[in-house]
Amino acid sequence: MKFRAGRTSAIAKPSAKSTKIRSAKSAAKKPVAKRRKRIVTRRPRLTPTHKAILNFIIDYKADPQHDGNSPSYDEIAEKLGIHRATVYRHCQKLEERGWLQINAQGKLILPGGRWRYTPHRT
Repeated sequence: MKFRAGRTSAIAKPSAKSTKIRSAKSAAKKPVAKRRKRIVTRRPRLTPTHKAILNFIIDYKADPQHDGNSPSYDEIAEKLGIHRATVYRHCQKLEERGWLQINAQGKLILPGGRWRYTPHRT
């Protein structure tokens, strides 16, 4: 029954039968477990280009001829056959993800001084 202005009729209340049905349905529902926020403790996966750049840097630094010095972006781009801007962008991503450090002079530094790529398991 709808309430209209000017009328004094009572609003229809739910019957006892419909209340019992509702309570039975709500009692049958299982409690839903709350989702926990996932804490990311490992590094994101590397793309093939990231891996190629990182492996080239590791090999370059490990070569005794280079005495642990960093390769330039041009050397990496020439060796891998990709554009210098792509190398720069991927090195920035590797730095964000913690695989590489770039100092004030632009030298590429491997964190912890490691010269070998050890893939993490995911």
